[in-house]
Amino acid sequence: MQFRVLGPLEIETEDGLLDLRGAKQRALLAMLLIHANEVVSRDLLIEGLWGAGAGERAAHSLEAQVSRLRKILHDGGRELLLTRPTGYQLSLEAEQVDLFRFHQLLEQAGSEREAGAPDAAAATFRQALALWRGRAFEDAAATRSSCPSSRPWSAGTRFVSAFAAS
Repeated sequence: MQFRVLGPLEIETEDGLLDLRGAKQRALLAMLLIHANEVVSRDLLIEGLWGAGAGERAAHSLEAQVSRLRKILHDGGRELLLTRPTGYQLSLEAEQVDLFRFHQLLEQAGSEREAGAPDAAAATFRQALALWRGRAFEDAAATRSSCPSSRPWSAGTRFVSAFAAS
C-alpha cells in the first residue's frame, strides 16, 4: 500500500487506487499521514476536522470516521490504523509514503553532491522532483491550516532553494 500526498491524496494498492470518500475522510487521513507513526490526539483530530468549537458529538463522529477509514486501510492483514489511549496512530514504513521517499531522495542527492558527484546528485534530485504531482495535500487544504506546527512540505522547498543556490 502506497500513500501519495505530493499532489492529490491517493492510496495505491496492487489492485489500483482506493476510493477515499468525502472531505472529512481525506482530511483525517492527511492529518494521520502528516504525523505518521506518531500518536495523534483525539483533540487535535477533532479540532482539525470540525474546528475549535466542535460540539459534544464530535468525539463520536471522529470514531465513526476512524472506523470508515480503518475499513479501507488493511494491508495484507496488517492493521495500519491503531487505537492508542490518547488518540490514533497510522503505522507505516517510510517507503509507503511519497513525502518520506522525497525526503530520502533529497538527502541522498545532498550527500552525492557533497561527495563530488554532481551528475548523480542531479539524477537523484530529478527522481525526487518526479514524485510531485501537484501541491502537497492538494485536496486536503483545510488540513494544512489545521496543523500549523506540521509543515513537512516546507522542508522540501527549503532544500530545493538551497540546492539551486549552490
